[in-house]
Parts: sequence; C-alpha cells; structure tokens
Amino acid sequence: MKNLFVPMLGAQSDHHALTAAKSLAARFDSTVDCVHVRLDMSPALALATREVTWRIEREENERSATAHAEFDRVYGPGSAGGASQSGVKAQWREIVGYPSDEYAYHGRMHDVVVVAREKLLPGHCGEMVMETGRPVIIACARPVQTIGEVVLVAWNNSPESAKALTAAMPVLTRAKKVIVAGSPPAMIDEEDARQSLEELRALLSLHAIQPEIRLLTKAGGDEANALKETAYETNCDLVVMGAYGHSRLREYLFGGVTREFLKECEIPVMLLH
Repeated sequence: MKNLFVPMLGAQSDHHALTAAKSLAARFDSTVDCVHVRLDMSPALALATREVTWRIEREENERSATAHAEFDRVYGPGSAGGASQSGVKAQWREIVGYPSDEYAYHGRMHDVVVVAREKLLPGHCGEMVMETGRPVIIACARPVQTIGEVVLVAWNNSPESAKALTAAMPVLTRAKKVIVAGSPPAMIDEEDARQSLEELRALLSLHAIQPEIRLLTKAGGDEANALKETAYETNCDLVVMGAYGHSRLREYLFGGVTREFLKECEIPVMLLH
C-alpha cells in the first residue's frame, strides 16, 4: 500500500475520502495521489451554443476550485507537490478528459483506491470497484481516528471473499486485531462452516495473524444485518468484503449483502470485485 488514489469530484464527499486516505497513509507510510478530472469539452464545442459552453466551463471551474480547496484544507496549503504540512506525502493533479475513464485508468495505477459515497453521483463508488480491479476503500461520512487497527473480514468461502482477503493482507498483517465473521453459504450446514473458518484461521496463522473467529447467526436470513451488528459490536474500523456485481447501462449494481451492508454502515469498507 505504497500509493493511494483519491479521485477528486469537487463534491462534499471529497473531504471524507481525503481524511480516510490521510489516516491510511500515516499508518502505512503511503503517498496519496489526488486527481481531479476536468471534463474535455472539445467534442461538444462544435454542437453546443456559446451560452451552454460558458455554463459548463463555469461549473467545471467551480468543481476544480472546490476540489483543490478541500485538498489544501486536509493536507495543508502548498502540499500539491508532495510535501504535505500534515506529515503525510500527498500530491494534487488536474487533468482533462472523460472523468469515468480517467478515474478508472488512474485507479489501476495505484495499490488502493479511496472514495466516499456521493449522493449526486450514486454510481461513483460502484464504478471504481467494478472498473479498476483494485481494492477500493469506501470511506464513511463520520470522522474516524484510525483505519485498519481492528479489521473485520466477511467470509463466505466464495472466490470473491478469497480475493478480498488476499488484497487485504497488507492491512491484516499490521492490524492489532482481526476478526473473521463467517456466514454459511446455502446448502452448507453449520459444522462445515465452522470447519471452513478453522482452516482459514490456520492459513492466517502462517502469516502471523491470529484472528478471532465468529460464525454469524442470520436472524430471519438477514446476513447483511448480522454482519453489521458484528462490525459495531467488535468496534472494528475497517470491514473487508468481496464485491459481487455487474454493470448495466453504466449503473453499477452490487449483490444483495454488499448493497444492504453499505446502505447505512458508518464504518469504512474495503471491497474487491
């Protein structure tokens, strides 16, 4: 986790993503790379009226100024070159292009992507998860002091949860406490689920990780709620989950448990598709 990527939208959610990245960077001695993409207006110049062009340009200028101001607020004025006053290495860049494509491309060039949910762009987080192929940490809206000290791993013995576990190993090896919460898949009885968790415990012990094991009891079959209750009960500051999903007309849809867990959870989540 030597380089973290924060896509800057020029929106309220930038603050949550920046502060989460700052906490991670301090813990892992990482560099935070913040990129704002100004919309390339050249394809529209031949079609749009002068008034429309001016309006779009004004909106782009406002977003750019908002994003840069938030970067300075979190990391300190004059930090754009990498010498942050906050003690964390951070850099600011602004490029011109198509935002979705540029953010996905730059996300692939970093170890971890850090985003926050934005009401005005509800598909933004899903787009980063589905298109970058990198672990994506979704910051919560409330301030957090630490990320990665107490980590909850959601495990259901699926390829997605195995990939997420592997991606999270740099975090797990530095965590003060790791909890693995297992949920038995369909057609798997409780005893087999416990055996799976014990085998996972043995695997993690090879990496000097001694996890606490919990078998989730799903009241009414509500796996997401059981996981959420466990997250709050254990006071974890990061939840690691595999992401199930697909894109349809650029609307990014997660599987039921992931989607329900993300709805109201006030804990940062690391997802990998």
